[in-house]
Amino acid sequence: MDIEGAEILAIKGMRELLGSGQAPRAIFIEIHPAFLGMFGPSPNEVMMLVQSFGYRMEQMVESHDQIHCMFVKGA
Repeated sequence: MDIEGAEILAIKGMRELLGSGQAPRAIFIEIHPAFLGMFGPSPNEVMMLVQSFGYRMEQMVESHDQIHCMFVKGA
C-alpha cells in the first residue's frame, strides 16, 4: 500500500476485510510521515491499527522520509 499519507483511511475502509477469515496474509505499507498530517494520524497509530486486526510487524525499515512495514497475519 503506497497512498501518500492516506494509509489510515484505507485501513479503516478495509476493517471488514481485515477482520474476516479472508483477510490478506501479509500487508506491506509505505508510510509517509510528512503526508500523514493531512489525515491526522501518526505513523505509530497506523501501525497499531493494522496490529489491532491480528497482524504482527514482521519488518520495519526507515528510509529517508518513508517507513516501510511488512505485517503478517497470525502468531
